[in-house]
Amino acid sequence: MRIADAAGKALLDADMDGPWLLGALAPGRYQLVLTFQDETQRRDIEVLPAKQLELRFSFRSDAEVSLVRPR
Repeated sequence: MRIADAAGKALLDADMDGPWLLGALAPGRYQLVLTFQDETQRRDIEVLPAKQLELRFSFRSDAEVSLVRPR
């Protein structure tokens, strides 16, 4: 995950182990870039004073799921 300010300066560039990130950003415009399994999504956002912002990203999953059923 990468969060950059409006000028493109990286503020956060990190690998994530889980699906949640809680953060506090100063009011302003930002660009978020997320990559999962070779799929990249970009969003430009605006953080407003005294407002909460919730973003959700959905990615396709090529992971195989195996279910083991008792006999």
